[in-house]
Amino acid sequence: MKQKILRAIIDKHQSKIKESKSIIDLATEQATGVGGHNRELFQEVEKELKTIGESEDILSTIQKHF
Repeated sequence: MKQKILRAIIDKHQSKIKESKSIIDLATEQATGVGGHNRELFQEVEKELKTIGESEDILSTIQKHF
């Protein structure tokens, strides 16, 4: 049971990382360079980087302790 739960958590966070990377790729490839959009782009990329960091922390903790 414990392994199934941990596997589900791992899969979830690996998926979140992939999704965030895709969002960053799309956002930066479609960037227009227009002033107001730069702030929105910056905020979106930063948000996705935080998501990646949080997911990596959880995966690291699982690896370290289980």
